[in-house]
Amino acid sequence: MERVKLAGVYTTYLHGNHRTANGLATYCSEKFYDGRMHQSKLAKPTQDEERAIYWLRSYAPSMRGARLWLDVEGMTETKDLSTKNTAHANLIVDLVIGAFENKLHRGGERFHTLIVTPYETKPRISGRRSRTCHQWNTAEQK
Repeated sequence: MERVKLAGVYTTYLHGNHRTANGLATYCSEKFYDGRMHQSKLAKPTQDEERAIYWLRSYAPSMRGARLWLDVEGMTETKDLSTKNTAHANLIVDLVIGAFENKLHRGGERFHTLIVTPYETKPRISGRRSRTCHQWNTAEQK
Protein backbone atom coordinates (compact mmCIF):
# COMPACT_ATOMS: atom_id res chain seq x y z
CA MET A 1 0.00 0.00 0.00
CA GLU A 2 2.90 2.36 0.63
CA ARG A 3 3.95 2.22 -3.03
CA VAL A 4 0.36 2.80 -4.08
CA LYS A 5 0.20 5.96 -1.97
CA LEU A 6 3.56 7.18 -3.29
CA ALA A 7 2.26 6.71 -6.83
CA GLY A 8 -0.59 9.11 -6.07
CA VAL A 9 -3.39 6.57 -6.26
CA TYR A 10 -6.73 7.52 -4.71
CA THR A 11 -6.71 5.17 -1.71
CA THR A 12 -9.82 6.13 0.25
CA TYR A 13 -11.68 3.00 -0.90
CA LEU A 14 -8.71 0.66 -1.23
CA HIS A 15 -8.38 -2.18 1.22
CA GLY A 16 -5.47 -4.52 1.80
CA ASN A 17 -7.32 -7.56 0.44
CA HIS A 18 -8.22 -6.20 -2.99
CA ARG A 19 -6.73 -3.89 -5.61
CA THR A 20 -9.75 -2.03 -6.94
CA ALA A 21 -11.24 1.29 -5.91
CA ASN A 22 -14.92 1.18 -4.94
CA GLY A 23 -17.05 2.67 -7.67
CA LEU A 24 -14.18 3.51 -10.03
CA ALA A 25 -15.54 1.49 -12.97
CA THR A 26 -19.04 2.84 -12.32
CA TYR A 27 -17.70 6.40 -12.37
CA CYS A 28 -16.05 5.84 -15.75
CA SER A 29 -19.13 4.11 -17.13
CA GLU A 30 -21.35 7.03 -16.18
CA LYS A 31 -18.84 9.70 -17.21
CA PHE A 32 -17.92 8.31 -20.64
CA TYR A 33 -20.46 5.65 -21.64
CA ASP A 34 -23.84 6.90 -20.38
CA GLY A 35 -23.87 3.99 -17.92
CA ARG A 36 -23.58 1.36 -20.66
CA MET A 37 -20.08 0.05 -19.90
CA HIS A 38 -20.24 -3.27 -18.07
CA GLN A 39 -17.47 -5.21 -16.36
CA SER A 40 -18.79 -8.61 -17.34
CA LYS A 41 -21.40 -10.25 -19.51
CA LEU A 42 -23.09 -13.63 -19.70
CA ALA A 43 -22.28 -14.42 -23.34
CA LYS A 44 -18.97 -15.95 -24.39
CA PRO A 45 -16.36 -13.42 -25.50
CA THR A 46 -16.20 -12.63 -29.21
CA GLN A 47 -13.06 -13.53 -31.17
CA ASP A 48 -11.93 -9.91 -30.99
CA GLU A 49 -12.43 -9.86 -27.22
CA GLU A 50 -10.53 -13.12 -26.83
CA ARG A 51 -7.60 -11.76 -28.84
CA ALA A 52 -7.54 -8.58 -26.76
CA ILE A 53 -7.71 -10.51 -23.47
CA TYR A 54 -4.95 -12.88 -24.62
CA TRP A 55 -2.75 -9.91 -25.56
CA LEU A 56 -3.42 -8.12 -22.26
CA ARG A 57 -2.53 -11.28 -20.35
CA SER A 58 0.88 -11.19 -21.99
CA TYR A 59 1.43 -8.03 -19.92
CA ALA A 60 0.08 -9.62 -16.74
CA PRO A 61 0.09 -13.45 -16.78
CA SER A 62 -1.76 -13.59 -13.45
CA MET A 63 -4.68 -11.59 -14.85
CA ARG A 64 -8.14 -13.09 -14.36
CA GLY A 65 -11.24 -11.86 -16.15
CA ALA A 66 -11.37 -9.08 -18.73
CA ARG A 67 -10.23 -6.21 -16.53
CA LEU A 68 -6.54 -5.63 -16.08
CA TRP A 69 -4.93 -3.84 -13.15
CA LEU A 70 -1.22 -3.21 -13.43
CA ASP A 71 0.92 -2.27 -10.46
CA VAL A 72 3.40 0.21 -11.94
CA GLU A 73 6.37 1.38 -9.95
CA GLY A 74 6.82 5.13 -10.03
CA MET A 75 5.95 8.19 -8.03
CA THR A 76 3.65 11.06 -8.87
CA GLU A 77 5.58 14.25 -9.49
CA THR A 78 4.21 17.78 -9.24
CA LYS A 79 5.80 20.63 -11.16
CA ASP A 80 4.33 23.99 -12.14
CA LEU A 81 0.78 23.05 -11.03
CA SER A 82 0.95 19.89 -13.13
CA THR A 83 0.83 16.37 -11.69
CA LYS A 84 2.24 13.43 -13.63
CA ASN A 85 3.47 9.91 -13.21
CA THR A 86 6.06 9.16 -15.89
CA ALA A 87 5.95 5.39 -15.33
CA HIS A 88 2.20 5.32 -15.97
CA ALA A 89 2.53 7.57 -19.03
CA ASN A 90 5.17 5.25 -20.51
CA LEU A 91 2.98 2.21 -19.90
CA ILE A 92 -0.01 3.89 -21.59
CA VAL A 93 2.09 4.63 -24.68
CA ASP A 94 3.38 1.03 -24.72
CA LEU A 95 -0.18 -0.34 -24.51
CA VAL A 96 -1.52 1.84 -27.33
CA ILE A 97 1.45 1.13 -29.63
CA GLY A 98 1.28 -2.56 -28.71
CA ALA A 99 -2.40 -2.66 -29.66
CA PHE A 100 -1.56 -1.52 -33.18
CA GLU A 101 1.52 -3.72 -33.52
CA ASN A 102 -0.43 -6.77 -32.38
CA LYS A 103 -3.23 -5.93 -34.80
CA LEU A 104 -5.96 -5.83 -32.18
CA HIS A 105 -7.89 -3.68 -34.65
CA ARG A 106 -8.90 -4.67 -38.17
CA GLY A 107 -8.86 -2.25 -41.06
CA GLY A 108 -10.92 0.81 -40.25
CA GLU A 109 -12.73 -0.72 -37.28
CA ARG A 110 -12.58 1.31 -34.11
CA PHE A 111 -11.70 -0.02 -30.73
CA HIS A 112 -11.59 1.64 -27.35
CA THR A 113 -8.79 1.68 -24.85
CA LEU A 114 -10.00 2.86 -21.46
CA ILE A 115 -7.19 3.63 -19.06
CA VAL A 116 -8.18 4.53 -15.53
CA THR A 117 -5.70 6.46 -13.44
CA PRO A 118 -7.20 6.89 -9.97
CA TYR A 119 -4.99 9.76 -8.88
CA GLU A 120 -5.91 12.31 -6.31
CA THR A 121 -6.29 15.71 -7.92
CA LYS A 122 -6.29 19.11 -6.32
CA PRO A 123 -9.36 19.63 -4.11
CA ARG A 124 -12.27 21.33 -5.82
CA ILE A 125 -14.08 24.21 -4.19
CA SER A 126 -16.47 21.70 -2.63
CA GLY A 127 -13.50 19.96 -1.01
CA ARG A 128 -14.07 16.74 -2.95
CA ARG A 129 -11.33 15.16 -4.97
CA SER A 130 -11.99 13.85 -8.44
CA ARG A 131 -10.96 10.69 -10.21
CA THR A 132 -9.48 10.73 -13.67
CA CYS A 133 -10.42 8.47 -16.57
CA HIS A 134 -8.83 8.64 -20.00
CA GLN A 135 -10.28 7.21 -23.18
CA TRP A 136 -8.53 6.97 -26.52
CA ASN A 137 -10.56 6.23 -29.64
CA THR A 138 -8.39 4.74 -32.32
CA ALA A 139 -9.23 4.26 -35.95
CA GLU A 140 -7.52 3.16 -39.13
CA GLN A 141 -4.06 4.59 -39.60
CA LYS A 142 -3.69 6.29 -42.98
